[in-house]
Amino acid sequence: MSGSKPVNTGSSAATSGARARKLGGVSLAELERRWNLLRDHMAERKLDALVAVSGHENLSGYVRWMTESLSVYRHVVIFYPNRPMSVIEHGRANEVRVLDGNDPDKPGVGEVVTVAEFPSVHYTQTYEVKFAIDILKRGGCRTIGLLGRDSMPHGFVRSLEEALKGTAAFTDETEFVDHCKAIKSPEEIELLRQTAQMQDEVFAQLLPRIRPGMRDFEVAALVQHEGRLRGGYAGVLLVGSAPPGVPAFYQPDYMQGRVLSKGDHITVLIEDSGPAGYFQEVARTIVLGKADPELLEAFDAAKRAQDYTLSLCKPGALCSDVARAYNSYLTDRGLAPERRVFAHGQGYDLVERPLIREDETMRIEPAMAFAIHPAVVTSSSFAVVCDNYIVGKEGPGPCLHKTEKRVFEV
Repeated sequence: MSGSKPVNTGSSAATSGARARKLGGVSLAELERRWNLLRDHMAERKLDALVAVSGHENLSGYVRWMTESLSVYRHVVIFYPNRPMSVIEHGRANEVRVLDGNDPDKPGVGEVVTVAEFPSVHYTQTYEVKFAIDILKRGGCRTIGLLGRDSMPHGFVRSLEEALKGTAAFTDETEFVDHCKAIKSPEEIELLRQTAQMQDEVFAQLLPRIRPGMRDFEVAALVQHEGRLRGGYAGVLLVGSAPPGVPAFYQPDYMQGRVLSKGDHITVLIEDSGPAGYFQEVARTIVLGKADPELLEAFDAAKRAQDYTLSLCKPGALCSDVARAYNSYLTDRGLAPERRVFAHGQGYDLVERPLIREDETMRIEPAMAFAIHPAVVTSSSFAVVCDNYIVGKEGPGPCLHKTEKRVFEV
């Protein structure tokens, strides 16, 4: 197919089983690095188990960080300091598979329990927690750390704490693991670079093929197709178009029915993962013809805002201080302050900590990976520039994306 190339299968490809089918992933050495961080922390905190529950496939960080597992269904992982993990996942009801921790398809896992749970069916929501309770009881776990407790299903946490009341104490270990996830290893940084390169290639494939008469969803489909040819998947691909004089905001899938006309400007966000499952994101504006001066001015303002943000992201800086300084920068120039998020960590999650926001408690550190995407909105234009950076000892390094930072006229 035009534009296709072999996918990068990462460093964990196996010769048989599910691992052989995977597009890519991290090495066993990388997983063991993470497990050792957890074991050291558990020893210090005297924890008998850590419990994590995955959410949507774009936001599955804790479970995937520990296991490399990904599913559209929930996973429950119980991690121990001195034996292989227990995993509860979707499948045939009430089956148990005993492993030894060395299965190439389930590295570090000692047992797998499958349940026929569906998030949309309320009466199945206790199936996973019943097994989790039994496993924790059998293991004699008395001090249990929860990861992402406040984002776990309410019924799961309530049932767990009620069933083990008086026999086990619960702690919230989210902050520690969020910090572990935020500091990328050299292997992870290389995989993030590969994702950024993939997205650059996809954007380059779009430029000569976008034209009047296409609908927004066809632009998104072309981007998705080129990404999939390179092993990309999941994430979001947002496209929004408008005639001159009207802001071209991002639109979700079901709002991408507009037909492109000559002179339109189109905002395109490519935020999928590379073959190894690491997310990055790049966004640019394309004009079918000549860009109007106000759009060019707004884009230049967004680019300057990105440069200003980068100048603040020094190791040791509080993310909340960076956010306050950024909003002051905007208001001093007559621009609206940011009320959502304009910069954040990325990795296994589309959005992961730290956020550059006033409610974030983390400091910026070397080896953190950030997406920085300031936007400028006027009465007639929406301009955004979005790219990824790795923080070094002195501050952010070179932009991971090589797509030129400009409005593209085609």
